[in-house]
Amino acid sequence: MKILVLAPVLNAQLSGGVAAVSENLVNGFRLLGHDANIVSLAKSSNINNIVVGHKKYNDINVVLSLYKVAKILEKEQPDLVVSTLQYNLGIKLYRKACPKSKFISVIHGAANPSNGKLHALFVNLVAKYSCKNFDKNITVSFLSQAINKWYYKISCEAVIPNGICIPESANFNKPYSKRPFDFLYLGRLTNSKNVELLARSFLKAKEKKDDITLAIAGTGPLSCLFEKQGKYDLPGITYLGKVPHENVFEVYSNAKVFLSLYELETLATTYMEAAICGCTLASPYSSGQNQLFVGDAGFHCIDTSSDLILSNELLRVLSSCCELPQKSIDEYKAKFSNKLMAQRYLDLISNN
Repeated sequence: MKILVLAPVLNAQLSGGVAAVSENLVNGFRLLGHDANIVSLAKSSNINNIVVGHKKYNDINVVLSLYKVAKILEKEQPDLVVSTLQYNLGIKLYRKACPKSKFISVIHGAANPSNGKLHALFVNLVAKYSCKNFDKNITVSFLSQAINKWYYKISCEAVIPNGICIPESANFNKPYSKRPFDFLYLGRLTNSKNVELLARSFLKAKEKKDDITLAIAGTGPLSCLFEKQGKYDLPGITYLGKVPHENVFEVYSNAKVFLSLYELETLATTYMEAAICGCTLASPYSSGQNQLFVGDAGFHCIDTSSDLILSNELLRVLSSCCELPQKSIDEYKAKFSNKLMAQRYLDLISNN
């Protein structure tokens, strides 16, 4: 089967969860023996993808490139097209270009206005306008399904969690005694991710337990707070900056506890990556990834209501964290594989 994924990609200038998941999906299809690739405005550092053009990657340029995307589909005539974000706007063009193809729209979540009201409005309008023209609309968690149904009137027929690309030979399950960091956050440094709340709460916890450590990895508008001479360039807090995707598993393996504090995170693949590295996981009670870990020994829901409450939660999780047995990690690897994610997409189409 020939499959094309219309999505952003990862490279030296671009990062983000949707890009990582999209590349993982293509690799999953390839592992199943299918001819799969990504069509994108940008060139990937990891996949020899089909590049639409060489313009700067942004919302406007993606929309302006949709006719060229349709021409690529007309030439390639794929059996299945998986589309996401702004690429969904071209669905009517795509259907004319390859009328025999099946089309799946992936809604990864609902855009957060705190990261730009116009951008959030645009993303949500794109999803609402385009979804009725796809064969199937899916999302990545039950939280995302509910938010889109009740707040944006967008119906998603199925929930298919993201998958991750797992290095075959590497074993990142280090003993906790060899992990230099007690806590790790890896992701975008934005207001919605509550990175300042994490830093403040960690410092309060440090008043009670002076030897604890926190590592912050990633970039974004709040990077300056953690860089040299920044507000949180303080003892106990280490800023790792941007971590190349090929090195993220090594970073996870250097921490005992992984956490991310966006309360409406629809599904953070970082939790899956951290889990297969043997990290103890801490997540806000309301977050979408909780559906994957509820009941697991190494998973904790935490209260993020205030600095003081969260500081106590950090100490509670740290005091109760323990190393995961290899059996649990192997089960996570099977459960979160990109191959399984890709198969679920194919099953969705074949059953209808």
